[in-house]
Amino acid sequence: MKKLPAFSLALIGILLSGASAKADDLSFTITPLTQSVAAGDATPLLFYATVTDTDALGSPSLNLDGDNINVNSEPSPLPADDFVDDSGFWSNLNVSLDPEESITDQLLLAVTISDPTTAPGLYEQTFQILDENSNELGTADFSFTVTSASSTTSVIPEPSSLLLLGTGLLGLGTLAKRKPRLTQSEL
Repeated sequence: MKKLPAFSLALIGILLSGASAKADDLSFTITPLTQSVAAGDATPLLFYATVTDTDALGSPSLNLDGDNINVNSEPSPLPADDFVDDSGFWSNLNVSLDPEESITDQLLLAVTISDPTTAPGLYEQTFQILDENSNELGTADFSFTVTSASSTTSVIPEPSSLLLLGTGLLGLGTLAKRKPRLTQSEL
């Protein structure tokens, strides 16, 4: 009967150590961390990822089976015409990583700000890589700054350009007065 408590404690210890065992570690970075775009510019901002399974050799492979993008709605929500496209993740990173294996500089996502009414400001984002059970494996932050849409303005010449033009015309006028005119008899 005295062996039962010792056996129970040993069993609880084994179960707790298994429950507290750390999941695979994932090192995850996004480059560049921030970019800038003018509202209405349909050129996508491309963000790249470097992902490393930092677990020791002998651990099972790590499955990258999903993602989650948290878009900060500050300064305001993105209009419907703007979008964060994570197809780069699904095309390039939906793989299994062996222990200590890395995937470097792979296209992760693209951000397109094609709506000229998008509010200017800094939009901070969080990208999470998930495993097959939707557990978070790694998180990285990135951001983009939206500037005001470039407006078409008329070109206004600088004062120095106008002064140069005026001086040139005055010089041509002076030369025209000084030039001796030929009379009919001199021809």
